[in-house]
Amino acid sequence: MLGGILGPDDLSLTGTPTGQLPIKNIGVSKVVSISGVALAGGDAGNYALVPITASASISPAPLTVTGLAAQDKLYDSTVSATLTGSPGLAGLFGGDDVSLIGSASGVFANPNVGTAKVVSITGLSITGLDAGNYLLVHCRLTATISPASLTVTGLAAQSRIYDGLIGAVITGTPALSGVIGSDAFR
Repeated sequence: MLGGILGPDDLSLTGTPTGQLPIKNIGVSKVVSISGVALAGGDAGNYALVPITASASISPAPLTVTGLAAQDKLYDSTVSATLTGSPGLAGLFGGDDVSLIGSASGVFANPNVGTAKVVSITGLSITGLDAGNYLLVHCRLTATISPASLTVTGLAAQSRIYDGLIGAVITGTPALSGVIGSDAFR
């Protein structure tokens, strides 16, 4: 729809509109120049198009950390997780100056036994001229914490003469061997 047409003038718009930002970087309410449209019709020479603009925002693109795996472990009362592999980035647009820096560390949410437990990655960040246009997203890693083994000690079975029964006499005071850290038992 054309605004500002006087009387029964013969005017129409032709073309396909395209937009152009002044720079590629993230920002809010950035001016978009629109081109690709022209006036047509018998009275087109009597009018001039005012430059067409709009505004749009550009949000950071996600960059995903790839190439890492969390290893399963036996319960050890800590949240530390062992990571293997070499970290890389997925989602980087060609030609952008962005590098991954730091040393990856992994932690479980808690030290308790469980399967497919989420392992959070810390210690990595991005740098470079275009790093501000990206948001670093860590891949979702999972691993299993298996139960640690405990051994009962301090007990002994007493030898006896055959009496046709299957019961045995046990002596000693039972204790647990293999309790980890400050874990307590009763």
